[in-house]
Amino acid sequence: MHYSTKKKIAKHPADWWLFFCVCVLSGIGIIMVFSSSIYFAQFAPYNDSFYFVKRQLINLLLGFGAMYVLFRLPLGLIRNVSPVALGLVCAALGMVLLSSFGEEGGGAMRWLTIGGISLQPSEFCKPILIVFISKLLYERTAEDGSIRSGRAYAYCLAVMLLCCGLIIIEDLSSAVVLAVSVFLLMCCSQIRWPYHFITVIIGILGVAAMIVFEPYRMQRLLEFTDPGTNGGWQVMQSKMAIGSGGLMGVGLGAGNAKLYWLPARHTDFIFGVIGEELGLLGCIFVLFLFAVLFWRGFNIAVNSTNRFNAYCALGLTLLLAIQTVINLLVVVGFAPVTGITLPFVSYGGSSLIVSLAIVGLLLNISQYTEKNK
Repeated sequence: MHYSTKKKIAKHPADWWLFFCVCVLSGIGIIMVFSSSIYFAQFAPYNDSFYFVKRQLINLLLGFGAMYVLFRLPLGLIRNVSPVALGLVCAALGMVLLSSFGEEGGGAMRWLTIGGISLQPSEFCKPILIVFISKLLYERTAEDGSIRSGRAYAYCLAVMLLCCGLIIIEDLSSAVVLAVSVFLLMCCSQIRWPYHFITVIIGILGVAAMIVFEPYRMQRLLEFTDPGTNGGWQVMQSKMAIGSGGLMGVGLGAGNAKLYWLPARHTDFIFGVIGEELGLLGCIFVLFLFAVLFWRGFNIAVNSTNRFNAYCALGLTLLLAIQTVINLLVVVGFAPVTGITLPFVSYGGSSLIVSLAIVGLLLNISQYTEKNK
């Protein structure tokens, strides 16, 4: 792909196939959140069968609002304000560690609570860091595609370690998703390969240290290696739910796993409810939508004629793809429980809003590709 710095690419319609897939997945998410939460939400402390679905609808509206804003903003402005945005989100990550602002969940301090509103700064850090890293790579790439000096690697690694270091104290799974996404993005930027081995070694040592020194993380790893323990209950129930669905499923709303058998049935393990109620065909349909979404995202990156746009589209698509793959691996028992949600489908505020904001950026970039396939 030839990237021109002089020729201005004409703006054309956005990738509406991408938008269509996201809308369908979000619709499925609303239905499945309602189906998976209606029973237990009617009891204390919620006392409202529609508690979660109403909140999910609000989050969905906020997410589509964020998508529209990022779709309309000039890409140059987004690139230029990324350092300020990254500084603010790093400050928010630091505030999570303060007991007066931080809120614990699942053994980890992940949420920032101010004025009764809870946010997960690690979710907002993901796309902001990708945009900032794309800016660094864009500014330090020569016309022939080569990185001008090792300083580009040093800058990218330093920023990644800072952000992932703040996140990993609070949320190891989000830090891993972000670090892997940035690493793969750097691998595609023609930075010399010896540098990448250094990154891998640092990453492995960092993750190992955080698992060993945090009891709840070590416990989750032990549960993965021995699912028969009490802590492995949710994975076993998830696999049983998917298996009991058969080809066509037991019917929407007729599943039994969500009746207190399957923990986190409306968040991390919502795909287990999909497998039980919609069956293998329902699972295949959801996976097909994700496959099309990722294909369109990578297609936008490949056909971008501006290096910043290409890096940004690639990194953002990798974020969504890696998060989706990890969630699915956990649900079927091929990875330890991480707390990673299924994008667009799982119940969640920060995760859903950020995922839709990422799509807004991808749609924005898709208007400036060389060709719209």
